[in-house]
Amino acid sequence: MRLLRRKKFDQEKDLETKNKIKELFCKKIKKGKEYKLLYGYNIEEYHTAKKHEKVLKYKNYILGYRENDMSIVIIETDKEFTECLKKYSFNRQDLLKTSYKNGANYYYFSLPKEDIYFYLIDENKDDDIFAYINQEDEIYEFQEFFEEFRRKRKKSKV
Repeated sequence: MRLLRRKKFDQEKDLETKNKIKELFCKKIKKGKEYKLLYGYNIEEYHTAKKHEKVLKYKNYILGYRENDMSIVIIETDKEFTECLKKYSFNRQDLLKTSYKNGANYYYFSLPKEDIYFYLIDENKDDDIFAYINQEDEIYEFQEFFEEFRRKRKKSKV
């Protein structure tokens, strides 16, 4: 079944998205080519002064991780990957807390001054709001890294 989904996916458009992600990341991060990259998003809900009116704010993220030093870099960006809005760089010792919900691909990182949380998209074909991308295999690899990252973080805190 997984192969059937992949055949329907536009691989050229997927590669174009991944190249944009890589280009921005490498432009903003020293030794960016050493990192494995993923795309994620978050939706924040705001209520306006008008009764029963809410506004949704979509945020896009590039997550880069490097296994040799167990470091993570997260860039908040626009959907087109043309600008870096915020940048977070940390390793396991910098975190106060981290967690994730398997199946939902939801990740949470608590840093001393800010919390970062987002979803990783395994497959998105509707590029109206989020980037067109297929990263099922990449997410699986990151989940393995993240488990090791969390284990080593716990050991280093003891």
